[in-house]
Amino acid sequence: MKNSIAERISDFLKGFPPFNLLKEKHLLEIATEVNIIYLEKGDTLYKKDESFHEYFYIVRNGGVSLYHHDADGNQHMVNINDAGDIFGVRPLIIKENYKLTAIANEESIVYAIPIDIFQSVTKNNVKVHKYLITSFASNAYDPYTAEENTKIFVDYLPNTSQDIANFQTANYTKNPVCCKENAH
Repeated sequence: MKNSIAERISDFLKGFPPFNLLKEKHLLEIATEVNIIYLEKGDTLYKKDESFHEYFYIVRNGGVSLYHHDADGNQHMVNINDAGDIFGVRPLIIKENYKLTAIANEESIVYAIPIDIFQSVTKNNVKVHKYLITSFASNAYDPYTAEENTKIFVDYLPNTSQDIANFQTANYTKNPVCCKENAH
């Protein structure tokens, strides 16, 4: 018997990374286990320091904002996730409590992707793992995470001169042009 809901979820997921790197049968396997979460504006999906969930998330419709809370309890928006954006990947990469709070900034539908199923389907997919590590690292370098940048790519440090050949240098301007905020 066909599962039309799982097929619709699979059709949506295949349009976004890292799901677009998976075979159709693997997408369907994940889609059959997805939990669909409805959030009203202001609903909290998870909070800073909360124990990690067994899911990571992708926005189907709407928007979910990520917030940092400073020592005074003030909340500062760090990012807005909209359709196709994945978030809450910390438990997928490292089993740590959340460092940010996720709150719906409008009526939203979010797919909760079970980490166990996702990992079993993608265990030998290097492209998926590279995407997730890169995505996590690019979001992890902010002042609100506990990660030390020297620990993020420890497993990816080059061992041979052949590995070093894959690294590229970045060119940058040593004397940037600067101007005042109100300059015209």
